[in-house]
Amino acid sequence: MSKAADSGDVAQAAPEEGKPPQKAARAAKKCKCGHDLDSPMVSPSGEYTFGGWFLILLGISAKPTAIRFQCRKCDQLLLRSTDPKVIEETRLWG
Repeated sequence: MSKAADSGDVAQAAPEEGKPPQKAARAAKKCKCGHDLDSPMVSPSGEYTFGGWFLILLGISAKPTAIRFQCRKCDQLLLRSTDPKVIEETRLWG
């Protein structure tokens, strides 16, 4: 037996040819109707605290606590992330 098999390591899927591993993982998540995270039919939306909603009502931008990626056709939730890097990189408006 190999050392990897003895240690209980889980094998990871090979990334698609020509795509970085993060892009391949994002493309692997699909909804019931076939849209992936990079599709224009999948929209990000922010989740805010009470204080965040209060600031938004006053016209002040607030940082979301989580980002949800949801298909607009079948309403299936593809991903919910609280990762600060994903929150920072996701564009919610405009």
